[in-house]
Amino acid sequence: MKLGEILIEKYHIPAVYIDLALKEQKVSGEKLGVILDKMNLVPPEIIARAIADQHNYEYFNIFTSELEDFECDKEIIEEYKMIPISVDNEYVTVGMVDPFNIDNYDGVMRYFQKNNKKVKIAIISNDTYREYLERKTKISVEEIKKYLIGNQTTFTNKDLSKQLVDTEKALRLLLLKGIYEKASDIHIEPTLNGGRVRMRIHGTMNTIMVINEYELLRLINVIKLISTMNVAEKHVPQDGRIDGTFLKNERYVGVDFRVSAIPNWTPERLVESIVIRILDRRTSIMPLRDLGMDKNTLEFLLSCKNRSYGMIIFVGPTGSGKTTSIYSTMATINAIEKSIITVEDPIEYRNFLWKQIQVSPRLSFADALRSILRHDPDILFCGEIRDRETAEIAFEMANTGHLVFSTLHANDSVKAIMRLRELGISRGLIESAVLGIISQRLIRILCNKCKKPISDAKYGVIYAAQGCPSCNWSGYKGRAMVSEMFPFEEKTYHIVDLVLKENVISAREQLTKIYGNMYLNGIEKVKEGITTLQEIEEKCK
Repeated sequence: MKLGEILIEKYHIPAVYIDLALKEQKVSGEKLGVILDKMNLVPPEIIARAIADQHNYEYFNIFTSELEDFECDKEIIEEYKMIPISVDNEYVTVGMVDPFNIDNYDGVMRYFQKNNKKVKIAIISNDTYREYLERKTKISVEEIKKYLIGNQTTFTNKDLSKQLVDTEKALRLLLLKGIYEKASDIHIEPTLNGGRVRMRIHGTMNTIMVINEYELLRLINVIKLISTMNVAEKHVPQDGRIDGTFLKNERYVGVDFRVSAIPNWTPERLVESIVIRILDRRTSIMPLRDLGMDKNTLEFLLSCKNRSYGMIIFVGPTGSGKTTSIYSTMATINAIEKSIITVEDPIEYRNFLWKQIQVSPRLSFADALRSILRHDPDILFCGEIRDRETAEIAFEMANTGHLVFSTLHANDSVKAIMRLRELGISRGLIESAVLGIISQRLIRILCNKCKKPISDAKYGVIYAAQGCPSCNWSGYKGRAMVSEMFPFEEKTYHIVDLVLKENVISAREQLTKIYGNMYLNGIEKVKEGITTLQEIEEKCK
């Protein structure tokens, strides 16, 4: 079968996507998979999986599979765009982005035959290859700190001294370390005698290094300079941005850094606190089925994507994966036959087929939504319902022939209804417009190489975190989703009524009887050995 046919028949990719890519292929002459990836029509992992099916190769995804580590020359990995996956007495299994390139294929075969090994080939995506390289690249604290030594603390645009250049190098390494370690935020904070640098990794704050006062001030000043803030202003909050080109490597062009500075008073001085949010737009949309949501939630979302009107709301704290879930759901919609518009702050993933609007100080969510009404959208993603005006416009659109996806800050799906009432949305509008509410959290996944079985009086044999070099001694590697859903349908209308009458406890009990809840979904993952009981107790109660 041809690649396009496999994608349509096995992976349910709309035929119009393949037709569009084939037309582009006649102009560019590139391979179909490359074009589908460039145009963001099909997730890279699905393309790689389909290519493996087409040629009867194995498929390997570093994000969902364990990698056995064995030594392989870095030059070979980079020259032939391959990664070592596993090894036994007879065979090595290697992943290749393009094994159909004769030079690459022959080069890999010669390298391992020289070591008396037979070779098995697996297809990998560019995302898996990039992830492997970044996992293998380590930046030590000592490497960062060697560029911070000195006692000069202030700089101007004209003062391009060696210390400024060195501090820029330190910042560049710090940002790269954040990318490699999958940090969502980097915190540079003052302490009594200096400062510290922390990173939020998989939702947990980790102290990376302690620095003295001179190093802290130099680092803060350079961050403000690079992110186009006013270096002299220290008494009011400021926001800035560092572009991925600052890292001087085309691999990171898709990475963006949002910088926020706030005044922070210590007993002896005023020193700012800096937070750098890492936005890695290189990350592809994950297939909806790979997010780890429970079967009921998955079926509900797949049934809603073809509705012509209504609103689907995702709730949870910041960093709980709400936007990722919406992107993955929207990616299953045929965007060639539909008009899709998003309003986001910030835009986290760019799609060739969507019209995407970036919120700014001069353009609010409400202003953008008002303009969108004149652009005839079928589907709208409103990044967040923050205020009454945004809520009213979004609900008006959901009630007048548009399918609306949005997020809301609420602890669970039941309390989301109460939050909508606080924003001034009438009971009638809630009942008529909302299709359902999904509440979710991200939990840490146990490291398969070091997790240890323990006995629990209630659940029998479960697993605990231990720690090893593979997981950087944390006991965890990666994150998964736990969720609960509240569909607005005939058998749940009485629960909606209970919530609107503020009988929240009874409403939650009734909803749990029908669809379960986030905690029970988490307990299932504990029983399956995916995470720990402690993690579920902390995140889902």
